[in-house]
Amino acid sequence: MPLRQAHREIEKLKDALAYAEAIIDAIHEPLVVLYPDLTIRNANQKFYKTFKVAPEKAEEKLIYELDNGQWNIPELKIFLEKTLRTKTSYNDYEITIPFKKIGKKIMLFNARKIIMGGEKKPMILMVIEDVTDKKRYEQQAEKEKNILAENQRLQDISRQKDDFISMASHELKTPVTSIKAFAQLLEQDFADLGNTNAAKMLSRMNLQIVKLTSLIGDLLDISRIAGGKLQYHLSYFDFNEMLQDTVREMQLTTKIHTINLSLIEAPPVFGDKDRISQVLTNLLSNAIKYSPRADTIDVSTCIDEEFIRVCVRDCGIGIVKEKQDKIFQRFFRVNGAKEDTYPGLGLGLYISSEIIKRHGGCISVKSNKSRGSTFCFKIPVEGS
Repeated sequence: MPLRQAHREIEKLKDALAYAEAIIDAIHEPLVVLYPDLTIRNANQKFYKTFKVAPEKAEEKLIYELDNGQWNIPELKIFLEKTLRTKTSYNDYEITIPFKKIGKKIMLFNARKIIMGGEKKPMILMVIEDVTDKKRYEQQAEKEKNILAENQRLQDISRQKDDFISMASHELKTPVTSIKAFAQLLEQDFADLGNTNAAKMLSRMNLQIVKLTSLIGDLLDISRIAGGKLQYHLSYFDFNEMLQDTVREMQLTTKIHTINLSLIEAPPVFGDKDRISQVLTNLLSNAIKYSPRADTIDVSTCIDEEFIRVCVRDCGIGIVKEKQDKIFQRFFRVNGAKEDTYPGLGLGLYISSEIIKRHGGCISVKSNKSRGSTFCFKIPVEGS
């Protein structure tokens, strides 16, 4: 071959090599070329930048010795050995490497055998993709998917529970109402016959039936609240008259306590009279139940900006501070040796809270252990 032609071929080879190296440097992923003995021939700028290593400390070095031996890991050896045994390429081999400079990374290794620079044996072109963020996103997405699935499962269970409570409450309501009517008739009959002992026993039984009816009503309300079906009949009503009537009725349920009223002149109130009366009944019932050694309960009202506030104060067992923010939760009951002796489902305050919220108001409590409690609720009024 003439010398001039040889020079031209050499120039072509140089141009081809420069072209290939330019392509390698343009690749956005870290890329490294390994000799058959797994020493580093060269790498692109992305490789050096990503792994924070200088070319002079990498080239002509065994890859396992790179960066003080950080690449000397069993998974990489397995990958490279498999690559050497394959005919062409070996792809998508995932390796986690705890780098000191850049932290723990999840890398995807792809390798292909190539012939470069007149070498007789094929070298290895290895491309490395950092999939750390992608894996974390996938793990987070899977975790969120599992959380959503678990939330849906819990919602389904809760809905089934509410459906059962609603169905059971409806089924119980009719026979209990009948029993109550029969008990009242029998009580009247025995009273007319002069059998006072039997009449008293039936009177006590009737009181227990009233309590059972109230519990069933609470269960029905809780299922209706959960389903957004609790009905309200809104109208203007005499607020003080409602308070007085409710207090009068509750006074009949206790011979120990005197319920004192201290009322201001109330502005017009728009809401569900019976539901708000239900809230006051619940607060008074709790005050009576949880203050067995006290003899007075105070009910007062005042104007609080655009609201009328109603407070029920007792001198009962009180509530410890750390449990006060939980008493308006569904089914929550205060625990403790003394509190456990008091009956109830822990629904009344939750239902009361939902009723007051529906009226655009709020309910709160202030209490000290063994010093009693003050429950207050407020609802909007006109003309205040």
